[in-house]
Amino acid sequence: MDSNNTGRTSHSSTAYILGLPNELLSFIFTFLFHSTDAYVSIGRDDTNTTERTILVQPILVMRWVCNRFRQVASRHTIWLDGAYSDLNALFAIGSRYSFQRIEMKQDYMAVLLNDNELCSILRQKSAWRFTTSGTFLAVTGRQPSLVSGARTVSFEDSDMKLLAVMGNLNAFSSLRDLSICFKLDMNVKIHCFLDLDIITRGCPLLEDIYLAKFEHFGGSLAPLQHVQTLSIHARQAEYVDDICYLIPLLPLASAQCFTRLLFWAPMNLEGHMTPTANPLEPFTQLSSLNFDECHSKIYDFVAEAKFSLCDLTIKSYGDIDADGPESMAFLRMLSSPSLKYVKKLTFQDLCTSFEASHIYVMANLEHLEHLEIDAILKQDSWFLLAGGGRLRCLSAYWRDFGAAKHSANNLEAFKSKVKNFGGFSRVVDRKVGWSASNHSLSFFVE
Repeated sequence: MDSNNTGRTSHSSTAYILGLPNELLSFIFTFLFHSTDAYVSIGRDDTNTTERTILVQPILVMRWVCNRFRQVASRHTIWLDGAYSDLNALFAIGSRYSFQRIEMKQDYMAVLLNDNELCSILRQKSAWRFTTSGTFLAVTGRQPSLVSGARTVSFEDSDMKLLAVMGNLNAFSSLRDLSICFKLDMNVKIHCFLDLDIITRGCPLLEDIYLAKFEHFGGSLAPLQHVQTLSIHARQAEYVDDICYLIPLLPLASAQCFTRLLFWAPMNLEGHMTPTANPLEPFTQLSSLNFDECHSKIYDFVAEAKFSLCDLTIKSYGDIDADGPESMAFLRMLSSPSLKYVKKLTFQDLCTSFEASHIYVMANLEHLEHLEIDAILKQDSWFLLAGGGRLRCLSAYWRDFGAAKHSANNLEAFKSKVKNFGGFSRVVDRKVGWSASNHSLSFFVE
């Protein structure tokens, strides 16, 4: 009897969960780790006068339980998940239901990065995300490197301090995809100066670049040889003192592989571009172009370029149909060889209706399949566009649709007329296509 009691006592001295194999224990942990918003409170924030709680994600709590839990949590493949691309996100402050991310204390970060088992997993990460300069410095300074094999890195809503440590980008020796977006604070007058030469020297293999919310820049992306996609989003015009030249932003050495350009940047074209310089001319392989400048020079750049676009988007706050050079330049662009084989045209944030000449040219684009016009079209223009041979999607505002009470009858009349044209085999409403309040219609072929 004593022996039986001794046996039970001995058996119960070890938690059942510790008797599980590591594979099963890791599987159980997965259910905890996949909820990245399930923070656990570890105490009060003593650095602030208000009562706030320091929160950490469950994966850190599991590491603190015991040595075995630490090993299993450190080796878990969840570290390779995109939700764990930013180590700083492991910490937050607030409550379980309302929290904000904070910069991880350096002693906590040091413990993580001194764990060789965890670092062996982190070296397998293909993507990293940084929101603070402290985390970026700690991760890129770890030797041997944690990031030499990473192909993607993004700085999302990053603090301005990152500008001073951007030189550490050279630690990402295999980097292909770079995204930089700075945090804007309208109460702090700090000019965001981006050094393009640091990017060029540190990341020569880049293929996809996204740069946003900067005010000034220096250097050039021209030496990069492998860029396929470039997206530029500068700050809004009212906050920009001096957006410089367009040409240094373009990867000239990538002319033979560069296929997509998105350029949303307020700039003084008259002051920074000479009439004879076409920055788009070298990029013969460009197939997708998206820009927000309603300016005759931009339209002529596209018209005179030697590429053949498949997709063109123009986001403008001006009047395309206004009298003056913009209207004629816009017509030259639509009629140019650069748009001969275009399949998708999108015109956003336009103030007024298109001119008849513009509609006529678009209706005769033989390969156009998708047309979205954020402007008013007359009834005759709708019918003209719908009669194209390949058009499968047409979206615009209807000027002559009449009062809301007549909308149903007008809609059916439009459908019956459109069916008489060869462009649509079947016309149906998009879910949010018809709005009686703003007289907007959208049709597509199913």
